[in-house]
Amino acid sequence: SRKVDFWKARKVIEETFEGLDENNEVLKQFPKKEKMLEFLGDFETALNKYMAQSFIGAKGSEIFTERNSMRVKFAVDFFKKYPATLEKKIEKPIIIIGLHRTGSSMVQRLLSLDPKANGSPLWKLTADPLNDSYESACASVVKDYTFEAITPSFQRFLCDYHPMPPNVPDEDLLLLFPFFNCSEDHMMHFAPKCGEAEKFMNASRIEAFQFLKRWLQMWSVKENKLVRYGEADPDRHWVLKNPANGYAIENLLKEFPDARLVFTHRAFSDCVKSLAGLKLAIAAPLTDSKKFDSHRIGVNTVDLEEVLAKKTMDFHKAHPERNDFHITHGEVMNDPIGTVRAIYESFSIPFTEEYHELLKKFVEETPPVPSKVKKCLSHFGLTEEMISTDTTREYDEHFVNGKGKKQ
Repeated sequence: SRKVDFWKARKVIEETFEGLDENNEVLKQFPKKEKMLEFLGDFETALNKYMAQSFIGAKGSEIFTERNSMRVKFAVDFFKKYPATLEKKIEKPIIIIGLHRTGSSMVQRLLSLDPKANGSPLWKLTADPLNDSYESACASVVKDYTFEAITPSFQRFLCDYHPMPPNVPDEDLLLLFPFFNCSEDHMMHFAPKCGEAEKFMNASRIEAFQFLKRWLQMWSVKENKLVRYGEADPDRHWVLKNPANGYAIENLLKEFPDARLVFTHRAFSDCVKSLAGLKLAIAAPLTDSKKFDSHRIGVNTVDLEEVLAKKTMDFHKAHPERNDFHITHGEVMNDPIGTVRAIYESFSIPFTEEYHELLKKFVEETPPVPSKVKKCLSHFGLTEEMISTDTTREYDEHFVNGKGKKQ
């Protein structure tokens, strides 16, 4: 297969910062252009090295990356026009962190239903606030996340495993990828533990969190004509979710020091089975299945999740004074409304009757759907003994089996 070339994305980034000198106040509040181009080059190199394992292929990677380079342009252009937006405070966001497949998406959707919450639906993650309408922004979502022109199989995958309608909140990784070295989970899909994946996993993500704050500011002011329903009111709080934030929680809190963190947990082996199964489900319709080694997918899934488990444990041990909220996958699925009520009580957030009614309606209209993902370790050449380490056992004992889960 041909090599990836991100020249179009590079061109957009170069043109976005053209004419801005280093002393420009807007420029100083954004990640440096050179750093973004460096991250882009790292990702391009790694993709080309492991393109045989790529789920989307060269064309898909180029199109997705070019479109995301436009997100950077949209934000810079907005702040150039409305520089006072830099003063907007982002206070007490609720940020959901957890290993992959732990119920974090469900928690995000539940918490985003609060009329006092600002969520991150896909149409916002892709919109140009200076030039889009709500309708054109929603159309952009369909264009960006079906990839119909690239492979209809990917569209079928999204319908079966991960629907992405415009109004449903999703994780900020879709906004940040791939310019801010936050794409380690993509890298771990493509290759076994390797230098490139290690570089992504251990990145500081400082630039990612810096850009994320700019994006939140842009969607919290009335100058943004797409802001609706009182979203610029000062008493609103943001709800965000991204498992990759768990790799650099300390740096996340440097940008959002008063963030209220919600950690979602699940038995380590269940996380591995579910995530590895999802990766295989993605790979099957998009590529020649002979290119994919099930065991390889299983092993690098274990690597990915074990690092997240360790960093979660390390943060928890380093900050016994914090009032973070911890919840298990089973608790979320068995009692979603009770989960939300407990989160609100923990953070002293008013739980209104209006919000309660919205939650009940959502739960009634969103029945549990049996997973289509294969969840058997043996399918990936793994056993419980093979994936059990001191880290994973400690993680399960502390967060899943109940000891010390809540303080």
